Amino acid sequence: MTIQRSFTFPSVLPTWHLGHMVKAIRDMKQRMNDVDVVIETRDARLPLTSINPVFEEILKGPSVKNRAPSASSSSPIRLIVYNKKDLADPRLEKHSR
Repeated sequence: MTIQRSFTFPSVLPTWHLGHMVKAIRDMKQRMNDVDVVIETRDARLPLTSINPVFEEILKGPSVKNRAPSASSSSPIRLIVYNKKDLADPRLEKHSR
């Protein structure tokens, strides 16, 4: 049996923040002034850890605060929808309401 005593890490670490995600975030920031309702989908199995901190910052960002006067309110209505409820722990359901 051989035991590996060292691990070589690549010089560039892989990232899941791919180009399409960067573009989507940029587009969301630009379009937030024109949005009246935001529907956010979270995973019911991970109700707190599935919160996207980048998305939270977009919702708090200057583009939302500087909405046009014709906008219905100072910030868009936010609806959070939990998917995969059938796979979630039933004991967590009462806390997610």
